[in-house]
Amino acid sequence: MAIEEGILKIHAHVRDAKLPDCNYVALVSPAEKTDTGVSYASAFASINFLRTLIAASFGKLPFYRWVADFDFDMKGQVALGGGVIRLPLHGDLFKIIDAALVSEIAERLSKQSDDYRSRLQRASDFFDLALNQNDEAFRFSAYWIALEIIVGGKSGAIRSKLMAAYREPKAFADDVLFFKEIEQIRHNLVHHGRFGTLKAYQERLLQLYFWDIVMFQIGLKCRGLTKLFACSGMIEQEVSSR
Repeated sequence: MAIEEGILKIHAHVRDAKLPDCNYVALVSPAEKTDTGVSYASAFASINFLRTLIAASFGKLPFYRWVADFDFDMKGQVALGGGVIRLPLHGDLFKIIDAALVSEIAERLSKQSDDYRSRLQRASDFFDLALNQNDEAFRFSAYWIALEIIVGGKSGAIRSKLMAAYREPKAFADDVLFFKEIEQIRHNLVHHGRFGTLKAYQERLLQLYFWDIVMFQIGLKCRGLTKLFACSGMIEQEVSSR
């Protein structure tokens, strides 16, 4: 995917190995050489964290993968189709451009205990897993597990941490931050086996819950990331466009 002159485009080069002409970011992490070979575990773990941190600013949009291959005959007819991709919607396009905030998070995380950083890393592994997961119920579950890990897994802890981060009552988290809606998705899936569609704005909310809570836990001033999105009007636009 690339943005050209303000228009989001999907580039496909049939029978051409060239990558589309757009901006790329490479995440590079050293592997660990051992007596028996090379271990990539720490490299993958650090990349998972970096992707999770990038998602705080840009959501899942930077991580859309190649998902479909098409074989055209000489007349332009599709002979073989690939998978299905959900095109970016309003929630996917909500960005938070604040380099100072990213630097503050990185600096403060370096001062946390080993136990907390290990917990954050495990949560980031699940967060990263969700970013490219096609099955939407599985994707939601991975985000929710990431949240459960970071708050300690106690009943009601996610809502409680959001309330503490914003210094607001339960009604604020439930209604303004849409947590009641998100929690209902979890209830329907876990207790009744029902799951519809994970909307783009709901996925972005899950991402921003995560980083609002992490920033609260490491002692940073609340930036109100979820509230910024909730009050941006983009959720209403997405809902009304369906």
